[in-house]
Amino acid sequence: MFQFQRSKEKSTRIEQNAEILKIIIYNPNSFGGNFNYIHELLLEIVNQKIVEEVILLLPKNSKLLLPLNSSKYLLADKVNTNNLIIRKLYFLLRSFVNPLKLFWLLIKTESSYLLWNDFDQMSAPLTSWLFKFLKKKHVFSVILHDPDRDSYLSSKFFSIYTMVKFMSIIDIAFYHEVLPQKIYYNRNIVEFVGIPHGIYPACKSNLYFKNSLKNELGNFNVLTIFGNIRHEKNYDQIIKILPHILNIKLIIAGALANSSIETGEYKKLAISLGVQDRIIWLEKYHEPEEVASIMECTDIGIMFYKETFKSQSGVLNVYAPYKKPIIVSNIESGLTEVVKKYNLGKIVDLHDEKMLISSIYELIHNSFDETGWWQYYEYASWKSSAKIICNSIDSKSKKFNEII
Repeated sequence: MFQFQRSKEKSTRIEQNAEILKIIIYNPNSFGGNFNYIHELLLEIVNQKIVEEVILLLPKNSKLLLPLNSSKYLLADKVNTNNLIIRKLYFLLRSFVNPLKLFWLLIKTESSYLLWNDFDQMSAPLTSWLFKFLKKKHVFSVILHDPDRDSYLSSKFFSIYTMVKFMSIIDIAFYHEVLPQKIYYNRNIVEFVGIPHGIYPACKSNLYFKNSLKNELGNFNVLTIFGNIRHEKNYDQIIKILPHILNIKLIIAGALANSSIETGEYKKLAISLGVQDRIIWLEKYHEPEEVASIMECTDIGIMFYKETFKSQSGVLNVYAPYKKPIIVSNIESGLTEVVKKYNLGKIVDLHDEKMLISSIYELIHNSFDETGWWQYYEYASWKSSAKIICNSIDSKSKKFNEII
């Protein structure tokens, strides 16, 4: 079904019967953090000597950024309607059909290594049962970008149950910095491996977009909450402090994370506090040139997330090329650990409003030492992540081959 290009060096390894990896990457998103993440990672995976073949499975409406190593095999992740019920039903359909398409593909594919960059948790009770029939043929792994899955569904019980089912088929799970203690993470069954989250490269800004944004911002200092709009990002708490901090505007930029997210309640809150004119809403997916424009207009990145957020957050690595100071909440997460370790800004107790305000003023009025960002750059390379993933795959594949 898929065709791959093979380098002379890799062909030589095959002739010498060296261990060679064939990797299929599953990514059901056509936009957002996971989509950007896997393309940066794939650029390094294809250059690993032990990787013979790699294919990225994407939705039919995706851009093919790496056409030689990508296939529009999955259902489109967008439906052309504003009807909320239809959109939710279509999401449910995708959650079942895409794993079934993957299952059918794996049946027809020779032994390989499957990497879920994102997964369909809702359908796991059914699909995990099917995938278990393929475990003698394939090695299964996942990247846990958001490792706390307790609130993924409206029912905590069903969220945990579906996650237990999904993890029951996994051989290796990769995570960023911190893995929370959860019943569905059984270290006796699954091998867990920590990997850094790579840094997204900077690009030239869109001058028209940047100048338009600057005109709207005026001479105000700028706080930015960037990334897919989701309630865990604590917009209301930042909006509530705006009346108490002068000469500051807030940019909220990103697409809605899913069909259940609405921003109306936050806009009503801003109006009730009289700060609606100090908030700039950019509710859409932003192209790299627009992201660069937003970052260049930003003074402080705000990542003041709720306790339920356990990931390192790829948004941190959007700020990284611009070396902006960051304010994060003091919660148990990979993000907090990284900011603390490399001194990338301020860590503030989640419910301490006075500390939050003073931290903002301190970062605005004092020069920020960028040394920590340079140290973080050395650690968080895509090449490092790809090497760890491929070496883990190689090790697991050898054990797998010994067993069978």
